Amino acid sequence: MEINYIPFTVENGSGDIMHRFCNILEAILWYCIVLVMTIMVIAMSLQVIIRFLPFPAPHWTGELSRFALVWLVFLGLPIATRKSQHMAITSLVNKFSVSAQRLLDLISMILIVCFSVLMVIYAWKAVVLSTSFRAVSLPISMSHLYFIVCPSGLLVVLFTVENFVGKFFTKQPGS
Repeated sequence: MEINYIPFTVENGSGDIMHRFCNILEAILWYCIVLVMTIMVIAMSLQVIIRFLPFPAPHWTGELSRFALVWLVFLGLPIATRKSQHMAITSLVNKFSVSAQRLLDLISMILIVCFSVLMVIYAWKAVVLSTSFRAVSLPISMSHLYFIVCPSGLLVVLFTVENFVGKFFTKQPGS
């Protein structure tokens, strides 16, 4: 499998504003992923190393690792959407005509946008409702866990619109 992009670079030069803006957002997402992954690895490593010492491991390392995993999933979701790398079963779709495939792509994009908007709405409600709840071993509100779903959902909508414009309003080679 060939990777046709470098995640830590933002394209310079010509191109439309939306594409360049999305490249910048994707680069920021990659840096956030690296940061959160580093925090998770440090917390998990600390938890494993301290098991071999004569004093008990801190309880917050496990909870921090779980929080980081949730954040990693929701930071990666917009990138997967932008690169169309989300889970899909294409064996049946590939048997349809090109026009039917384009129609299914359109329906898929509409459903992704609708689901993402609902995800943002209900995630925001969860953030608001959970502000008074504290994490068990971390001195933070549980709303910090749920907050990442809101920007993630908004970025999924943005990247889906970018994919829509690229697929349906950009002249394809050979057409």
